[in-house]
Amino acid sequence: MRPVSTTFRIVRPGGAFNKLYALAKRVGQPLATGTLNWPTVAAERDGKVIGFLSTLPVNGVVMAGPLVLEKPSMLMTIRLGEAYEVVLRLAGVNTYFHMVSKEQPAYVSMLERLGYTQYGVDGEQIVMKRELT
Repeated sequence: MRPVSTTFRIVRPGGAFNKLYALAKRVGQPLATGTLNWPTVAAERDGKVIGFLSTLPVNGVVMAGPLVLEKPSMLMTIRLGEAYEVVLRLAGVNTYFHMVSKEQPAYVSMLERLGYTQYGVDGEQIVMKRELT
């Protein structure tokens, strides 16, 4: 058995987004056109996209999401978040937000252990804040 090798890369808007929309649809999270923005970071294994984290079009703030994974994995969630943060730091971003369903307390707890704080509540979503240092 050979070790798993995953590559993380920035996906540029345009035709490359088509693979991401297709993955989201395949895993039951179809996205409306225009949902993905810069930055978007994708995880690839053996040339196949297995997950991505993009930026939602919210005016005035950087809002991470959607997060789409071929197979749910906390480790892949963490690794995509790390790659995403590298891009944000290089772009000079100091703070970003991420919305999490109230129905995912384990995910909220994991984000808090990783340094996120609960910023507020928007309907059924908890707004998490991350300060980059």
